[in-house]
Amino acid sequence: MRKIIAVIGILIIGFISWKGYEYYRSTYVGEDYYAVVTAPLPEEQDILSQSGEVMGRGYEYHLQAFNTAGKERQITISITTSGDYKNGSALPEGTVLRINASKNRVIEQQQISIDDVPAAIQSKLQ
Repeated sequence: MRKIIAVIGILIIGFISWKGYEYYRSTYVGEDYYAVVTAPLPEEQDILSQSGEVMGRGYEYHLQAFNTAGKERQITISITTSGDYKNGSALPEGTVLRINASKNRVIEQQQISIDDVPAAIQSKLQ
């Protein structure tokens, strides 16, 4: 009986560990994508947290982005321009971004030069 309980316990611990690892990989391990801000530019609006709390005013950009293999993905980023969570200013048309995004969220975004984009996907961004 003890052996059965021990085996079941080990299986439960293994399953929980696997699910935790899967969650970590899909949320915090990202891949670089490249995008260009294009017209029409968004209007300033309230930026909301996941719980619905207003974080401040800002802009929400819906971008067509490409990874280094050329695979396309729609990515949404928010720039908060006022309030306690201010993290930047409006992005002008033509701004090139490197976006590190996981399956579930944007981890980091950075403005770069078009020269910093891999040559294989530069033509897709222009």
